[in-house]
Amino acid sequence: MSEFEVRPITEPDLASLGERERRRFRGTQDGQHEMLVGLLDGVPVGSVLIGGPKRDRFPGALYLFALDVEPRYQNLGVGTALIAAVEEDARRRGLNLVNLEVGVTNDGARRLYERLGFVLCGEAEWDSWTAYREDGTTFEEGEMCVPMVKELD
Repeated sequence: MSEFEVRPITEPDLASLGERERRRFRGTQDGQHEMLVGLLDGVPVGSVLIGGPKRDRFPGALYLFALDVEPRYQNLGVGTALIAAVEEDARRRGLNLVNLEVGVTNDGARRLYERLGFVLCGEAEWDSWTAYREDGTTFEEGEMCVPMVKELD
């Protein structure tokens, strides 16, 4: 991979990302969660959200969700680098776990998480969240997900 950087997202980064990320950014502005952006040679190519409404589900854990990598940059290590940045952020906060939920049909993401040391820690259940429309209004969205957790060194 070329020069890769992960940092908190800024509004100018949104021009290079998809509509889904632009809508998720609204939650960052509302203080619901934090959003990190991955830049490859200075170009935003992926993002991940941390914190959010389920941040207290596992005491001592940082909640990771909405990992997204632009399709043409998938399988280049971008997702792995974003997850590593979340793990480092958790360590800086003095936390020893990272937890997430992955869609039961999202086999590629589940394989990635397992390869990086996440383990299943519960049964599949309906996961719902607040999503944003282009006009800024919200709606509830959801899917069946399984919880996963990783203990940090």
